[in-house]
Amino acid sequence: IAARGPRDTQVAILCASGEVLVFDARTGKQVGSRKLAAPITQADGRLRVEYTPQGNSLVVLTQEELIHVLDADSLEPRFPAIAPVLAGGPCRGFAISADGKMLATAVNGLNAAQVWSLETGAALSPPLPHSGDHYGLFCLCFSPDGQRLLTGSKDGQARYWDWREGRLAAPPMPH
Repeated sequence: IAARGPRDTQVAILCASGEVLVFDARTGKQVGSRKLAAPITQADGRLRVEYTPQGNSLVVLTQEELIHVLDADSLEPRFPAIAPVLAGGPCRGFAISADGKMLATAVNGLNAAQVWSLETGAALSPPLPHSGDHYGLFCLCFSPDGQRLLTGSKDGQARYWDWREGRLAAPPMPH
Protein backbone atom coordinates (compact mmCIF):
# COMPACT_ATOMS: atom_id res chain seq x y z
CA ILE A 1 0.00 0.00 0.00
CA ALA A 2 1.73 3.16 -1.16
CA ALA A 3 1.35 6.94 -1.22
CA ARG A 4 3.17 9.59 -3.19
CA GLY A 5 4.21 12.80 -1.49
CA PRO A 6 2.56 16.02 -2.70
CA ARG A 7 5.70 17.32 -4.38
CA ASP A 8 6.62 13.92 -5.88
CA THR A 9 9.81 13.86 -3.79
CA GLN A 10 8.87 10.97 -1.48
CA VAL A 11 6.98 7.72 -1.61
CA ALA A 12 5.62 6.01 1.53
CA ILE A 13 4.80 2.31 1.61
CA LEU A 14 2.85 0.38 4.26
CA CYS A 15 4.46 -3.06 4.18
CA ALA A 16 3.04 -6.46 5.08
CA SER A 17 5.41 -6.39 8.05
CA GLY A 18 3.40 -3.49 9.57
CA GLU A 19 6.25 -1.09 8.86
CA VAL A 20 6.07 2.20 6.96
CA LEU A 21 9.02 2.78 4.64
CA VAL A 22 9.75 6.14 3.00
CA PHE A 23 11.84 6.43 -0.16
CA ASP A 24 13.30 9.35 -2.07
CA ALA A 25 11.28 9.26 -5.31
CA ARG A 26 14.21 10.55 -7.41
CA THR A 27 16.91 8.14 -6.24
CA GLY A 28 14.90 5.19 -4.94
CA LYS A 29 16.89 5.24 -1.69
CA GLN A 30 15.14 4.53 1.59
CA VAL A 31 15.16 7.63 3.80
CA GLY A 32 13.12 6.41 6.75
CA SER A 33 11.15 3.64 8.41
CA ARG A 34 8.81 3.18 11.36
CA LYS A 35 7.31 -0.03 12.73
CA LEU A 36 3.65 0.71 13.51
CA ALA A 37 1.72 -2.52 13.72
CA ALA A 38 1.75 -6.28 13.74
CA PRO A 39 2.32 -7.97 10.39
CA ILE A 40 -0.63 -7.63 8.04
CA THR A 41 -2.48 -10.93 7.84
CA GLN A 42 -5.30 -9.86 5.55
CA ALA A 43 -4.82 -6.97 3.17
CA ASP A 44 -8.01 -5.21 2.21
CA GLY A 45 -9.10 -1.81 0.97
CA ARG A 46 -9.22 -0.22 4.39
CA LEU A 47 -5.47 -0.30 5.14
CA ARG A 48 -3.97 2.92 3.89
CA VAL A 49 -1.11 5.40 4.00
CA GLU A 50 -1.53 8.97 2.74
CA TYR A 51 0.34 12.25 2.91
CA THR A 52 -1.51 15.35 4.05
CA PRO A 53 -1.95 17.90 1.22
CA GLN A 54 0.95 20.00 2.52
CA GLY A 55 3.19 16.94 2.77
CA ASN A 56 4.18 17.50 6.40
CA SER A 57 2.40 14.44 7.84
CA LEU A 58 1.66 10.85 6.95
CA VAL A 59 -1.67 9.33 7.99
CA VAL A 60 -1.69 5.54 8.31
CA LEU A 61 -4.66 3.24 8.96
CA THR A 62 -3.38 -0.10 10.23
CA GLN A 63 -4.91 -3.54 10.54
CA GLU A 64 -5.55 -2.85 14.24
CA GLU A 65 -7.92 -0.03 13.19
CA LEU A 66 -5.59 2.57 14.64
CA ILE A 67 -4.80 5.77 12.80
CA HIS A 68 -1.20 6.91 13.19
CA VAL A 69 -0.24 10.47 12.27
CA LEU A 70 3.49 10.76 11.67
CA ASP A 71 5.78 13.67 10.95
CA ALA A 72 6.68 13.11 7.27
CA ASP A 73 10.37 13.89 7.80
CA SER A 74 11.20 12.14 11.08
CA LEU A 75 8.36 9.54 11.05
CA GLU A 76 7.85 10.31 14.73
CA PRO A 77 4.24 10.16 15.93
CA ARG A 78 2.67 13.61 16.25
CA PHE A 79 0.45 12.29 19.12
CA PRO A 80 -0.81 8.89 20.35
CA ALA A 81 -2.65 6.85 17.73
CA ILE A 82 -6.32 7.65 17.18
CA ALA A 83 -8.60 4.69 17.97
CA PRO A 84 -11.87 5.56 16.24
CA VAL A 85 -13.54 2.20 16.95
CA LEU A 86 -17.11 2.58 18.17
CA ALA A 87 -19.05 -0.41 19.60
CA GLY A 88 -16.46 -2.86 18.29
CA GLY A 89 -16.79 -1.87 14.64
CA PRO A 90 -13.77 -1.42 12.38
CA CYS A 91 -12.56 1.84 10.91
CA ARG A 92 -13.21 1.44 7.18
CA GLY A 93 -11.76 4.65 5.83
CA PHE A 94 -10.61 8.19 6.36
CA ALA A 95 -10.51 11.56 4.62
CA ILE A 96 -8.13 14.48 5.08
CA SER A 97 -9.32 18.07 4.75
CA ALA A 98 -7.79 20.24 2.00
CA ASP A 99 -5.99 22.38 4.59
CA GLY A 100 -4.46 19.28 6.23
CA LYS A 101 -5.81 20.21 9.67
CA MET A 102 -8.65 17.67 10.01
CA LEU A 103 -9.23 13.98 9.59
CA ALA A 104 -12.61 12.27 9.24
CA THR A 105 -13.06 8.57 10.01
CA ALA A 106 -15.73 6.12 8.84
CA VAL A 107 -16.43 3.42 11.43
CA ASN A 108 -18.75 0.45 11.15
CA GLY A 109 -20.55 -1.13 14.11
CA LEU A 110 -22.54 1.95 15.03
CA ASN A 111 -21.95 3.27 11.49
CA ALA A 112 -20.62 6.67 12.46
CA ALA A 113 -18.29 9.26 11.02
CA GLN A 114 -16.22 11.50 13.27
CA VAL A 115 -13.87 14.45 12.73
CA TRP A 116 -10.47 14.72 14.47
CA SER A 117 -7.71 17.32 14.71
CA LEU A 118 -4.57 16.41 12.75
CA GLU A 119 -2.66 18.81 15.00
CA THR A 120 -3.57 17.21 18.37
CA GLY A 121 -5.49 13.98 17.69
CA ALA A 122 -8.49 15.30 19.65
CA ALA A 123 -12.05 14.61 18.52
CA LEU A 124 -13.58 17.75 17.00
CA SER A 125 -17.08 16.36 16.47
CA PRO A 126 -19.40 13.93 18.15
CA PRO A 127 -19.96 10.65 16.29
CA LEU A 128 -22.22 11.33 13.29
CA PRO A 129 -24.45 8.24 13.13
CA HIS A 130 -25.89 6.47 10.09
CA SER A 131 -28.88 4.19 10.31
CA GLY A 132 -28.94 0.82 8.58
CA ASP A 133 -26.97 -2.36 9.06
CA HIS A 134 -23.75 -2.49 11.04
CA TYR A 135 -21.35 -2.79 8.09
CA GLY A 136 -22.31 -0.06 5.69
CA LEU A 137 -20.34 3.17 6.18
CA PHE A 138 -17.42 3.12 3.77
CA CYS A 139 -16.68 6.50 2.21
CA LEU A 140 -16.47 10.13 3.19
CA CYS A 141 -14.95 13.42 2.06
CA PHE A 142 -14.71 17.00 3.25
CA SER A 143 -16.14 19.95 1.34
CA PRO A 144 -13.34 22.12 -0.12
CA ASP A 145 -13.64 24.60 2.78
CA GLY A 146 -13.73 21.82 5.41
CA GLN A 147 -17.03 23.03 6.88
CA ARG A 148 -19.10 20.05 5.70
CA LEU A 149 -18.59 16.31 5.48
CA LEU A 150 -20.22 14.03 2.89
CA THR A 151 -20.65 10.37 3.84
CA GLY A 152 -21.83 7.42 1.76
CA SER A 153 -23.41 4.31 3.19
CA LYS A 154 -24.51 0.88 2.03
CA ASP A 155 -28.02 1.87 3.19
CA GLY A 156 -28.45 3.77 -0.09
CA GLN A 157 -28.18 7.22 1.51
CA ALA A 158 -25.53 9.91 1.21
CA ARG A 159 -25.47 12.37 4.06
CA TYR A 160 -24.17 15.93 4.06
CA TRP A 161 -23.13 16.97 7.56
CA ASP A 162 -22.51 20.20 9.39
CA TRP A 163 -20.01 18.25 11.45
CA ARG A 164 -19.27 21.12 13.86
CA GLU A 165 -22.94 21.19 14.88
CA GLY A 166 -23.24 17.38 14.79
CA ARG A 167 -26.27 17.49 12.51
CA LEU A 168 -27.25 16.99 8.90
CA ALA A 169 -26.91 20.07 6.69
CA ALA A 170 -29.45 18.60 4.22
CA PRO A 171 -31.87 15.65 4.23
CA PRO A 172 -30.31 12.25 3.35
CA MET A 173 -29.89 11.82 -0.38
CA PRO A 174 -30.65 8.46 -2.05
CA HIS A 175 -27.94 6.96 -4.26
